[in-house]
Amino acid sequence: MTQMAYLQDLGSHTAFSRDDLTRAMQQNGCYKSEATFKATLTKLLRAGTIVRVGRNQYSVSDGRLNSYSHEYSAEAEKLADIVQQDFPFVRFTVFELIQLNEFVNHLIGNNTIILSVEAEMMEFVFASLKDRYPGAVLLDPDLRTYTQYWSENMIIIRRLITEAPAGAAEPWHTGIEKLLVDLWSDPILSDIISESEYPSIYEQAFEKYVVDESCMFRYASRRKSAARIREFIHTKTAVKLRTEE
Repeated sequence: MTQMAYLQDLGSHTAFSRDDLTRAMQQNGCYKSEATFKATLTKLLRAGTIVRVGRNQYSVSDGRLNSYSHEYSAEAEKLADIVQQDFPFVRFTVFELIQLNEFVNHLIGNNTIILSVEAEMMEFVFASLKDRYPGAVLLDPDLRTYTQYWSENMIIIRRLITEAPAGAAEPWHTGIEKLLVDLWSDPILSDIISESEYPSIYEQAFEKYVVDESCMFRYASRRKSAARIREFIHTKTAVKLRTEE
């Protein structure tokens, strides 16, 4: 039997596990050893033939889903370069409001950059950036402070929550899972983006991109919004979670 045969067998599953893949390969005479299985799994993932949709959950790609990526603004790229140079061992992510323009009906014209860094480093990063960007850096502001001091390309420093999903291309990129969760968790995003736009945002994200559902809900749990998001997906969107079927 060919490789295509066992993938066709798995194609009828919304999601499958490593054990399911092992059995399908064995039934089609394609399983030789654990080492060759691991090599095959890695090859299929890299080629995009299958995609990871959760912890030990995979799906055969239909060719429509891509890894999420965003072309960051020059200002965001410069900020990331500064942080990497000044703090080479610090974990951080960069999100900018204009990332949401891909998904929303009412486009965001004025950009704000949210820099999330490890909690113990927030003060140090703030001190490093405030001289480079006078009056344009806020340390973990509430909505009122942000509104009062806002300026174009304002930089907000937030605490990087554990389990925060990183981007595929660069560790500091914001993963699609983090974007979807932060809509509910960051007061500034919640104020700027109407909740009426959330169903469309989620439906477009799941239709166009590979979303690691386990990763998303682990992070949502850390942000105390997992139950709310799951209920929202079930009742307000057409999204079908692969890891629940």
